[in-house]
Amino acid sequence: MNKSFLMGVMRNAHIVLWVLSSFLISTLALAQDNTPPIGDTGPDEIVFVHQMVLIGEWTSYEIPKTVPQLRIVETQLLLCEEYGLGPTICELADLQAFFDPEVDEIVTYRDCFREKTECESHLLHELIHYVQDYNGLYEDDKFDRESLEEEAEELEMEWRYSHGLRKWEAKWRKEVRENTE
Repeated sequence: MNKSFLMGVMRNAHIVLWVLSSFLISTLALAQDNTPPIGDTGPDEIVFVHQMVLIGEWTSYEIPKTVPQLRIVETQLLLCEEYGLGPTICELADLQAFFDPEVDEIVTYRDCFREKTECESHLLHELIHYVQDYNGLYEDDKFDRESLEEEAEELEMEWRYSHGLRKWEAKWRKEVRENTE
């Protein structure tokens, strides 16, 4: 382990201890196919803590002492409906997860967990939005969706690169880019 990671853990020891104490219970929630049950918070509190330590290292944000709730819905279509996208736009949007600042909750769908590392990158993206919200950037006078998305995407891509994953781009972004080049 590198020194900066250990320093991040020490700065956030209260979160690490809380998560470790509930890790066994969270792990028991896994279904046999490694996907958490629908509506469950899943096993990802420990993943969130690790990712929050990284966000603390990569940014100057104050890191919350708690992690957001994780809610899992059955299908991507249900995820899109909760986000406010109709079925026609859902496939084009390729929505993987979203952060709901009203209830401090990250919502994803069951199949996201089929590729665990891939899913973790999408959850990291939403966790960055949780930290941004905690730092007051979702307040009306400071809210700039484009710059918040840009920052979350940049950090997600850095994480993906460090985990050997290809660059991910939502289908609609890829189509827009290809049609404007």
